[in-house]
Amino acid sequence: MNYLNGLSYDSGTYVWLKTFEELERFVLEALNLKGKWKSPGGDVKVFKSEEEGAYMIKLRGPRSKKLVIQSDDAEENLKLKLESLINRDPKDVNPSCEASTKEVCSSVNELTEPSVSQFDGLKADIATLVDITSDLITEINSMRSKQKDFESVIRKQDSEICRLSEANLILASSLRSLGNSTFK
Repeated sequence: MNYLNGLSYDSGTYVWLKTFEELERFVLEALNLKGKWKSPGGDVKVFKSEEEGAYMIKLRGPRSKKLVIQSDDAEENLKLKLESLINRDPKDVNPSCEASTKEVCSSVNELTEPSVSQFDGLKADIATLVDITSDLITEINSMRSKQKDFESVIRKQDSEICRLSEANLILASSLRSLGNSTFK
């Protein structure tokens, strides 16, 4: 079985691109390590070897899929073994591609089924967010319409208040005039 499609090394970090079950087989068959896997909590899986040197491999979460390698004294040996496995030429390269563009065709397919399901989940999340956004835009437009109606009512009330104030001043002035003419 070709495990190299699942192992990647980027900026000093090992990443496992396949399923946890395939990582278990990779550790057993390709690395020839015997030991036990445990789940200490969350999305972390930990492998502890039974051999001398006590390797410990941690797989962090389904999103990052980061592999952390720890050992008391033989950590470099395991890292060298992983690097040698990564640097091997893949056996499933199309010969016609190899002749023309070796660099492009010899790259490994890093999209696995969990990645596809993650994209499907993201698509569903985006569709939900689009629906929510659409509802919010409709609500905002409704509130703007109500705001314009309220502004119109306020303008009418302001106009009526001004008219009543003027009428009040006229009446007060007329009342004073009438009072002054009556008392003279």
